[in-house]
Order: sequence, then structure tokens, then C-alpha cells
Amino acid sequence: MNTTKIINLIKNTIRPYFKYEDLHDPVYISEAYLHYQRARYYEFLAAHHHFHIDPNMILLSNLNERNAMWCFLHSATQGHSSAQFKLGQCYLNGHLGLASNRLKAKQWLMLAANQGHMEAQSELIKITTPQHLS
Repeated sequence: MNTTKIINLIKNTIRPYFKYEDLHDPVYISEAYLHYQRARYYEFLAAHHHFHIDPNMILLSNLNERNAMWCFLHSATQGHSSAQFKLGQCYLNGHLGLASNRLKAKQWLMLAANQGHMEAQSELIKITTPQHLS
């Protein structure tokens, strides 16, 4: 048997397993959502101290925090409201390697709140309402 016949045989054997267009509507997942999920994965790794050792340096560096923030930022700039909320939370509390910055936190939370993100709306109310001392 030549190579072309083998390839065609494999394609014809495998094709029915991947042919769903007759049975289901296609599901489209946005790139922003995929970046958000990747960010959550890196955030999980960072939270559980999965460190990367750079062979050129003696220090341990947590690349997972940097990767999580990059993926959250990429997703947020594409309009994913949960990523915008997460960035707002990170800036507000100084998580994942970011310094606390209320102005940037408010900007990200505002973007998420304008899209109807309920947690972002309530967080904005908390940080913009003046605290009265009793």
C-alpha cells in the first residue's frame, strides 16, 4: 500500500468521529474567554506555589503570576467583563504581583460594571462610597 492510500484510509476511519455538524449547532468560543481561562489556570498555579526555576539564575521566579496577569490583561482588553473585574480586584488588593492602585482598579471595575458585571458594580459602590466613622 502506498502512503496516499494509507492516509485516505485513516482519514475515512477517523472523520465520522469529528463530524458533528449534522447533529449539533457549532459552538464558538471567543478568544477573550480562552485567554481568561488560561489566566485562571496560571492564577491557580501561582496560588499553589508552582515555581519555575531559571537555570541561569539562582533565584526562584514565579512566572505563573506574570503569565496570569498577561492573560487577564489580554482578555480584558478584548472586552471580557470577568477579566476586567479580576484586574480591578488585583489592582485594588495588590494581588498577582501588582502594586495596589485604586485609580486603575476603579477604571477596570467601571469597564466591567458597564457591561453588567454585578460583582464589579457592587465593588464600585464599596470603593466610591465615603466611609463614615461612627
